[in-house]
Amino acid sequence: MKSFAGFGIKQIGILIAAISVALFLILASFSIEIAKAKAAACVHPSGEACPITAHIPVASYVGLILLLSMGGLGLNLAVKSEATEKMRKEIAKKAGETITGLQGDEKKAYEAIVASDGVIFQSELVDKMGYSKVKVGRILDKLEGQDLIERRRRGLTNMVLIKYR
Repeated sequence: MKSFAGFGIKQIGILIAAISVALFLILASFSIEIAKAKAAACVHPSGEACPITAHIPVASYVGLILLLSMGGLGLNLAVKSEATEKMRKEIAKKAGETITGLQGDEKKAYEAIVASDGVIFQSELVDKMGYSKVKVGRILDKLEGQDLIERRRRGLTNMVLIKYR
């Protein structure tokens, strides 16, 4: 499944994680340089050790937490998208097997529901199929009787969902 500029969700997740690693390296480099500069600028007349030696700014710690969160989000996105894609393929396979057992208008309606990722409003299905509300309602009654779909009331229309066994 492509989502943005031809990239899949998994690739976008990996890209986010890679960017967070690159930003972490830049943040670490700047933080170390700031700590070195502060240590070099610290002068005590008595010759005591400087209390701010190698002090990393608080903003660097906040940035680190944000970058870790961003990297975790990217990895989570990549892993979850892979599982989602696997599930979609299984559902498509089951739907394909079911479609072969249907004929005529029932098959056309079931294919339209599958094409809508398994969920569609009944009013949209009426528009897609070009039949009257009554005819689509009867077709859905037959599919529901075969335990292939489920209708749930949503406002003034029904939401039609495929039941995957």
